[in-house]
Amino acid sequence: MANRVVIKPKQERSRMRVTTLLDAAEELVEELGVEGFAMSEVARRAGAAHGSLYRYFASREALLAALHERQLSQLEAAVVQASQKLGLKQAAPTPAEFLDVFLDPLRDFLARNRSYRLLRVGMPGAWQAASSEAELDARVVDELARALRTLVPGLEESRRVLAATLLLSLTDSTIIIEERPEVQREGRRVLELYLEDLVSNVSCEPSRTGGTTS
Repeated sequence: MANRVVIKPKQERSRMRVTTLLDAAEELVEELGVEGFAMSEVARRAGAAHGSLYRYFASREALLAALHERQLSQLEAAVVQASQKLGLKQAAPTPAEFLDVFLDPLRDFLARNRSYRLLRVGMPGAWQAASSEAELDARVVDELARALRTLVPGLEESRRVLAATLLLSLTDSTIIIEERPEVQREGRRVLELYLEDLVSNVSCEPSRTGGTTS
């Protein structure tokens, strides 16, 4: 697969070398974007020989995919942490509280990682083709779906996963499309209205377990 490191580093020194290469790649993407990304410049910034770079990453695409995979792992960690915070709450959160605890940190992550946004735009479909990255993306959605149980406990699982996918996509797209604060605020308002509607609709649905009363 294109996203895989050619040689999986086992020694600490090799792992540090891979980290240095990925850090240099991330810095370069932030400065020049995907189109201006060059392996020779990554090697120069990392203080590595070309042969050392290609020893770990077979191609430019492999390095970019590995960088994106690392970012998705960081994103997953942020999602898990937020989900754990929601699980500690004594009462079900309001839609606004849900966004404060869960999606605001997610938006902060996306806003801080400009290279993540550039990779999503500059490599459309490429990161999705890598199975490990697709699995990471799916785990982020699953974690968000679990967190939605605290907000809408009566929502059936299939709809919860669908809602989680939509929330993640809207948050991601808002960051990618526009960075202006006023647009970000409107994006949050759209998400809050969607969650309010979701809670309201589920609350109005008749119980699946209860019978009718005469």
